Amino acid sequence: MKTELSFIPNVHQMENAMAKERADFIEKQSDKIALRAIDRNGLMVGREFDDYKSAVDMARDYWIKGFLYVEAFSLDGEKFVLHYHGVRTY
Repeated sequence: MKTELSFIPNVHQMENAMAKERADFIEKQSDKIALRAIDRNGLMVGREFDDYKSAVDMARDYWIKGFLYVEAFSLDGEKFVLHYHGVRTY
């Protein structure tokens, strides 16, 4: 999945885009762990994993590569669980 925001995003815009991704994921009721990351060009990439370790390791990789906003999250029953969260504000 790739979503292009078509501009360099600020924190507010990135949070709005990520909130939409979270809502879509909750609505879908997936049993996977979702990873979403936004780069400096406003491009959002997403992946889904079966296991926690793979998702968090990949989230850390995106963070180290300089992505501006990175989250890994899942559902535990009906409870939303945030496994990894990183935001750069510069």
